[in-house]
Amino acid sequence: NEIETSISNPKVILDYEFKGLSFKYPYDWKITNKSDIGNGAGHSITIEPTGIKKIGVVTINWFQEEENLGISHEYMKRTLKNILIYKKAIWNEDRTVFQNGIMTFKSSFKYSLLNVDWSGELYTFYLNGKTIFVHTQAADRTKNKNKDDFEVIMSSIKSKV
Repeated sequence: NEIETSISNPKVILDYEFKGLSFKYPYDWKITNKSDIGNGAGHSITIEPTGIKKIGVVTINWFQEEENLGISHEYMKRTLKNILIYKKAIWNEDRTVFQNGIMTFKSSFKYSLLNVDWSGELYTFYLNGKTIFVHTQAADRTKNKNKDDFEVIMSSIKSKV
């Protein structure tokens, strides 16, 4: 079950629904990957801006059950740290924040790749029986251009029970 719709105005916001999770994203972004994880136990969606004015990515992973939030967040962080581009990333201390009124674990990180500085964040939270991870990152030189777009995506994540 996959739905993409838009409205006709200069700042089109698209709606997307996949496997019980929905969110909105800006018209100048596109879904670049979607996949099942662990024989359907979880799912993953990657969204990226089109063009060269914004350089960034948002990956949303979710699993159909609630796990211990702190353990889940640490597991995802370790998973990222095992990926080559993040091996030398500098991670800030984890924080608990309220994102859209939901208690959320948040980690921030920075790294450099091919002389480009990057910043990112990892969010982990529960929503209607699902453990959700949102991983955002942007080239520092376009970070401010991506900020509103990241907010559109983050503030619109919804889950069906």
